[in-house]
Amino acid sequence: MTEATIEKLTGKELVARIDADPGMVLDDLELFDRFFATVKAQLAAEPTDLTTKAGRDAIASRAFKVARTKTAVEDARKRKTEEWRKLTAAVNENGKTIKARLEALQIETRKPLTDWEDAEDTRQKFVKSTLERLVQARLMQPGETSETVRMRLERIENAEMPPTSFGIDFDTLCKARDETVAALRSMQAQLKQSEDEKAELDRLRKEQD
Repeated sequence: MTEATIEKLTGKELVARIDADPGMVLDDLELFDRFFATVKAQLAAEPTDLTTKAGRDAIASRAFKVARTKTAVEDARKRKTEEWRKLTAAVNENGKTIKARLEALQIETRKPLTDWEDAEDTRQKFVKSTLERLVQARLMQPGETSETVRMRLERIENAEMPPTSFGIDFDTLCKARDETVAALRSMQAQLKQSEDEKAELDRLRKEQD
């Protein structure tokens, strides 16, 4: 029966239809209002006679019929609630499966970019640490000698700097290395000159002694 047909039902037809399917009113409160008004009017139209047992039994019978309708609607509500609960559980379970599969596809789809980002992060850290070492190598350390500077200079000059490891920063690192090499050569020359002058002074002192 369509909604339009139900809308046209009145009186006993409406009551009979809802008695056959009490769950209908759970989906349409306006329909229940019509049903309730009809039942109430029918009950009000019945004679009320408390002076006889038959009259009292008739009142009890009408009240029992209302109670039976209430129970039928409540049973329908419980059935619908259980159906919805099962449907909700199924939807949630399917939703979890769908979410997990889509997340896996998302990760798989993004993997090339993620791998590149990880490699780029590693490369940038390597570039930064290499630059820091080159800058640090230019500084004169306590007790420095021309020989220690020469050894450090040799290590830097012979160190491999593959372009693939530094990428777009390769030119920057080459410039930094050249600056460090120049600084170390200057430092080595100054230390060597200072050491030679000291050696000459020591030699002259020994001759005077």
